[in-house]
Amino acid sequence: MEPFITWGVIALVGAAALYGLHRLALWLEREGWIRYLHSRPDTGAGTGALLFELQRIYEPQTQHVFEVKEEKKTRKENEGVDEGL
Repeated sequence: MEPFITWGVIALVGAAALYGLHRLALWLEREGWIRYLHSRPDTGAGTGALLFELQRIYEPQTQHVFEVKEEKKTRKENEGVDEGL
């Protein structure tokens, strides 16, 4: 019966330690030191362009999807310009 008690205590201590680390990470995020659960990373135009090019390199079969999306975006921009005149 004694090993069950030992493992139970170890499990409780481990759960308490994980909860403490979770609370610490939430506090560090609130102070602005880390990104943990609630804040999203800043993704600028450079990051998006880099990811786009990497996806084109590693997944060439998705090229047609990018072409269709670009065509739709261009068409919408052109329609907006025509309506403004």
